[in-house]
Amino acid sequence: MLAKQLVELGYCTLVCRVSGMSREKWLEKRRSGIGGSDAGAIMGLNKWATPLTVYFAKKNITKEQQSDNLAIQWGNMAENAIRSGVAKELGVKAVKVPYMFRSLENPFMIADLDGLVFAKDEINVNGTKIQGLGGLEIKTTTKFNNEFKDDEIPDSYFCQVQHYMAVTGLKWFILAVMIDRVGGKMYVIPRNEGFIESLIEKERVFWKEFVEADIPPAPTGSDKELEYIAALPMAESVELDCEELFDEKEQIDLTIKDLKAKSDALKAQILLNVAEKSDGSAEKTVATAGQWKVTYSTQERKTADVKALEKDGLTDYIKTSSSRVARFTRIKA
Repeated sequence: MLAKQLVELGYCTLVCRVSGMSREKWLEKRRSGIGGSDAGAIMGLNKWATPLTVYFAKKNITKEQQSDNLAIQWGNMAENAIRSGVAKELGVKAVKVPYMFRSLENPFMIADLDGLVFAKDEINVNGTKIQGLGGLEIKTTTKFNNEFKDDEIPDSYFCQVQHYMAVTGLKWFILAVMIDRVGGKMYVIPRNEGFIESLIEKERVFWKEFVEADIPPAPTGSDKELEYIAALPMAESVELDCEELFDEKEQIDLTIKDLKAKSDALKAQILLNVAEKSDGSAEKTVATAGQWKVTYSTQERKTADVKALEKDGLTDYIKTSSSRVARFTRIKA
């Protein structure tokens, strides 16, 4: 049993069996530590999550944004086939691991692995030699996703498997990527001790100074953070003691407004130059200046006429959505 061999390495212990566990129970277990999918956000290398969104998830302040949508369901169903494909193509043993693991040295670090791989003899995978026990991480994507452009491993996935190696003590991971359920790629990611040392320290600070201390990390300004914050309960009237934040935001907004005006003025000047050098009236104009190019053309945008729909009594075709909007104004003396 490869899971037993993993524990016998002496780096981690079993937390629980996750196979067959409800999503709610699984999320509860995930809140007991930092998982691999959290690592990239804590390191500032995940475009979909930030330390603040991870904090919200760990404290169960708002529901996690990831849901069991169709793409995720397809991905989960494909895992068994991908594991079998890895085993067949490489001539190794590849198994599902229905357990959650916890680091013995750093108990705030947990790991949920997609699989374990055992290569009895040394094999070469895309130029990297591996042997013995290693990990398996599975991803599914589409041909329209350019995350693996030029065969570069996305930073968040690199962080994820390095986190798993920090928890388990494994020396390498295979990242298996299925593309549109018809093609795929395999990468070997070796253990990086220098990166792991930095990763552990950042995760320790995050867990001790934020999660355990009940202090949210500073926002980074991402849209995801605003989505989480918009879901927080808020009172009708609140007295704040952070006027300096308003002052700083005002100065930044004024700077942005000034730069936007300057940018718009330059845009107008460029287009004026285009007009001055034109001797006709075209639907589309392409102008060049050295290594720069501007395309100026007419575009049509069709939208529903809400008033006309209401007038004709077709209100069933009007979709209403709601969102929180924040407006900042100075109180007049």
